[in-house]
Amino acid sequence: FFRKQLTDKHKNPFHNITKEEFDANVDTLISSVGELTNKQVFVEMNKIIASIGDAHTGMDYWDGFSYPLEFYCFNDGIYVIDADKSLEDILYAKVIKINGIDIDIIIEELKALVSYENEYWAKERIPDYLMHPVYMYGLGIIPNEEKTEFEFEALNGEIIKKEVNILGFDEKANFISATNQERNVYKFDQNNEDYYWYEYLNNDKVLYFKYNVCANMKKTFKGFNNKMFESIKDYDIEKFVIDLRHNSGGNSAIINPFLESIQKLASDNPQMKIYVITGGQTFSSGVIAVMDIKEKVPVTIVGESTGGSPNSYGELEKFELPNSKIPVYYSVKYFQMTKDGATTISPDINIEPEIHDYMNNSDVVMKYIKEDK
Repeated sequence: FFRKQLTDKHKNPFHNITKEEFDANVDTLISSVGELTNKQVFVEMNKIIASIGDAHTGMDYWDGFSYPLEFYCFNDGIYVIDADKSLEDILYAKVIKINGIDIDIIIEELKALVSYENEYWAKERIPDYLMHPVYMYGLGIIPNEEKTEFEFEALNGEIIKKEVNILGFDEKANFISATNQERNVYKFDQNNEDYYWYEYLNNDKVLYFKYNVCANMKKTFKGFNNKMFESIKDYDIEKFVIDLRHNSGGNSAIINPFLESIQKLASDNPQMKIYVITGGQTFSSGVIAVMDIKEKVPVTIVGESTGGSPNSYGELEKFELPNSKIPVYYSVKYFQMTKDGATTISPDINIEPEIHDYMNNSDVVMKYIKEDK
């Protein structure tokens, strides 16, 4: 059922892997089912789906357990960026080993479960897979999910070994960040910001527009956009910043009113510089937004390469596995936005945060933009 549904329904399931390779992987799993637990079977199915190489095609499987930790992948490794208060001593520590296995080996194993079209999306997704022990259990990295031996390197170089217990279905971590009322600039901070908002930074003469989700809130984006441009018409704006680094998609048509408005503002103010901020979370309709803005006005792209590809499969549909009811999502359309076959949008100015920037909630990308002449 799984093999036929996925290969019949996907727009082009064999653009990254041959039919023979795909079938061989499915046949191997079928022959091994009697030796595997249900969780291991589902993780292996996840791996087979990921081999298609379409970032929109995936399996929505998770058994409900997680570690009371949140991870972030920086260039020099994976760090703990949030933790239950009982684990405060490993906050901002680098992950070195899990169950005695080097983290670099584990990352490569987990990448086999990630549906991605470029390394930036894989880097973005790995921390989520690391947070949920079922994936490491399914891959044979850990023997069970109940508790796991981690090894960390603190910022002062101290090595900390810690046995971390999982959270159950109804358990919630008492995260250290929960007491912080300041917006986190390195994530879509849903406790402190909306799908879209703006701020005029008077001292820098910068209009900062954050576009997190391509979707309407109660107040439609069109209404928000009209009000924003009406309210800023008399502002002295030297730089207009469009922050898309946390926009992972939605409805690509939502941004259309903004495209008209920014084109007119740029035409009326030719001296105004326009910046677009991108990052690994910029994906799907977030990538389309970058391309649409570039077509309308001259921009400088600052930040990190997009996790989404401008040439990719999308427009999702789904089917359910008959017994488990686990949904499998697949693409039915191919979108080509560049002629060069690019798999990411690379920034004009590449700026990557480090762990100390995250600790201090210091936005190094905005710092560059403000100081740019």
